Amino acid sequence: MMDRQFIEVRGARENNLKDISLNIPKQKITVFTGVSGSGKSSLVFDTIAAEAQRQLNETFTAFVQGFLPHYGQADVDRIEHLNAPIIINLGPEGGSAGGEVLFEGPPQELKNCKRCITARFI
Repeated sequence: MMDRQFIEVRGARENNLKDISLNIPKQKITVFTGVSGSGKSSLVFDTIAAEAQRQLNETFTAFVQGFLPHYGQADVDRIEHLNAPIIINLGPEGGSAGGEVLFEGPPQELKNCKRCITARFI
């Protein structure tokens, strides 16, 4: 059961990612920072968020899926133990140095997470 404490990403190649593999702790706030073009958004939005949304959309009936946005398959070998993450872009409008926050956990913990983030950044 130890492996289920992490979201496992293996072989991510979306946009400028070069076959990246990593474990992201679950039930924690994880912040991705780095210089422009380092792959933060590609990993968080184009890989993890896209796969989470695609998996969520598959739980609905075909009729409902017709009304949902369609997401393609992320260019990744595999993503395992992915629940519904909450993803926040901390960059200012128009794009500049910022970061992405990934949170995966129960709803009550999300409320605490939101409180911490809004107290710090707003």
